Amino acid sequence: SGGQPIGGNYIGTKGLADLITNGIYKLYDDKKHRIQASLGLAYPLSPNTETMSLFLPNATYDIERAHYAFQPGARTWDLFPGVLYAGNQNAWSWGLSYRGRLPLAANPQGWRYGDLHEFNGWLGYSVISGVTSTVRINGATQGTIRGFDPKIKGYAVPTDPNFYGGK
Repeated sequence: SGGQPIGGNYIGTKGLADLITNGIYKLYDDKKHRIQASLGLAYPLSPNTETMSLFLPNATYDIERAHYAFQPGARTWDLFPGVLYAGNQNAWSWGLSYRGRLPLAANPQGWRYGDLHEFNGWLGYSVISGVTSTVRINGATQGTIRGFDPKIKGYAVPTDPNFYGGK
């Protein structure tokens, strides 16, 4: 009480994420069903060596490499496979989709995110033309970070690659 603030943490990084291009190919299409496949590629254009300024108890600042999740991108070449099925009949519509993000190799700092797999399912009903009510189920799973950046250090949970990923 009555103390004067001498500093604070304002942690954040800036930068553009990796560039991603994606192509879609229609495998099947009729009045009721559509199946399409997609394939994309992420180009490692983002920085992944951004730093952050941490305010220490002794009223000084320490500049350290930002945690994995604070980096604007992973700076890895990633493959994005995907497949979609969609159907419709009268006012009803439905579908299933899968999309993955598969890093092909580690970045120059020696790490890459784990494989990401996203699944979606939906059921829709058109109340009137152009207005559809939809129920969706989404799920995802991602592996832990493989490898590590020796300059990302500390005792905080975000510095440990084993704490990334999940379902």
